[in-house]
Amino acid sequence: MVNRKNLGACRARNQGIEASCGEWILTLDCDVILERDFLSKAVKAIRNLPPKVGIVQPKILNSDRKTIYSCGIYLSWLRRFYDIGKGKRDSGQFDKSEYIFGACTACALYNRRMLQDIKENTGYFDERFFFLVEDVDLAWRAQRRSWKAIFCPETDCYHFGNSSGFDKKLRQYLCFRNRYYSIIKNEGIKAYSRRFFLLLFYDLPRTMLLLLTNPYMRNQIKNKMS
Repeated sequence: MVNRKNLGACRARNQGIEASCGEWILTLDCDVILERDFLSKAVKAIRNLPPKVGIVQPKILNSDRKTIYSCGIYLSWLRRFYDIGKGKRDSGQFDKSEYIFGACTACALYNRRMLQDIKENTGYFDERFFFLVEDVDLAWRAQRRSWKAIFCPETDCYHFGNSSGFDKKLRQYLCFRNRYYSIIKNEGIKAYSRRFFLLLFYDLPRTMLLLLTNPYMRNQIKNKMS
């Protein structure tokens, strides 16, 4: 299957999931290289998973094979999301398997039963996100359905950078927009609004800064007002 235009990472991943037939699905960005024994180690890890685990995060290193790109997703109290260990030198400090919030889709394994359980009318990965934060949203939805994510450090792969070629300001805008999509979907406006000081001292200044510095943000507001 070849898309005639860029429909976004979410749509492409959904198409791949629909075309697949395995019990587990591997999502893989085009700029990721797997270790030779990655699949055999992944199969072994899957066979020994605790109950209700639907997401497996391998250890993703940068192309230098020394620094960490992601050991999974962490969601903070501020409802900010971070790649665990990103930028740190890999010295074995993340060589213990443990539960995490979710997986970075640059390289992740998803259980088909879980995907079917959490699928929405916008897809397994919400296609409204287009690109970025869709892995946070999927992990959040999975947790709400009592599925778990786990980090398996014995499965290594290497990430070679931003192959998408997206403008930095566009990536910034999509991260901002999609973060709020995810919060509204999974936590709700009412629950989030109870964090008054969070809104006042973190989100409001950040929103104002992006309005001043990000043209994509301003264009979206103009389009909605016109």
